[in-house]
Amino acid sequence: MSTLSPVSKNIFSSLVTLFLVSNIVLNLQAQSFRKDKLTVPTLTANVGFCYPMGDLKERYHIFGQAGSSFMMKFKSNILLAAEGMILFGEGYKGEDPLRLILNSNGTLTNQFGKPAEFARGMRGMQLTAKAGYIFSKFAHNPNSGITFTAGAGFFQSKYWIDQRGNNIPQIMGDYVKGYDKMSNGFALTQFVGYTYFHNKNFWNAFIGVEFTEAWTQNRRDWDFTLMRKDNQSYNEFMMTLKAGWIISFIRREAEEIYYY
Repeated sequence: MSTLSPVSKNIFSSLVTLFLVSNIVLNLQAQSFRKDKLTVPTLTANVGFCYPMGDLKERYHIFGQAGSSFMMKFKSNILLAAEGMILFGEGYKGEDPLRLILNSNGTLTNQFGKPAEFARGMRGMQLTAKAGYIFSKFAHNPNSGITFTAGAGFFQSKYWIDQRGNNIPQIMGDYVKGYDKMSNGFALTQFVGYTYFHNKNFWNAFIGVEFTEAWTQNRRDWDFTLMRKDNQSYNEFMMTLKAGWIISFIRREAEEIYYY
């Protein structure tokens, strides 16, 4: 029996590959957000307004969050996502962590003997792995609908001190760590909202409410306001009104399909 030459094998392999790729492309082109449940890889840009609860409410005012996530929506409408968010806000509730070094007029003195300029607020982060489901029964297409997700991950918050000019010895270098009350730990999240995929993949978005429960501990070796290490555990909870723009990595459906 004769065997194929190396050139013939390469041509045959190329034809098989071309056939398979063509079928995949045709299948993708035949799919429609309007009619079909699709597997869609997405990247989202997210923002939120966070209402602190539990021990977090004793420390901070309402704050914001911003970040992004990579999400896979499968044909079954199951969702898997990895999300990273930064937290930011102004002010601090309760006793001022800097109260022991503030002047009587509420200022700090810089290394030149003048009133120092500095800003204070809240900073943090949240890293979460999520799973969920889109209920599309009453939606305008089978890829959109009421959405539920649950997740687990890492949560961190701290008292943010920004010295302008880097000339305040009391809070320079590692000294600032004695005042920032940085705490972090394990967190759970639950989200309920609506996910919208446009029929022609123009504008995709989501909106909803997310709840976070974080069980944290202070991670600094020394707290200057307590004059000891803070060994207390904290229940840092929050409710977030959240929305995001979804970028889907799938070809946009054509307006019409013509056959000749």
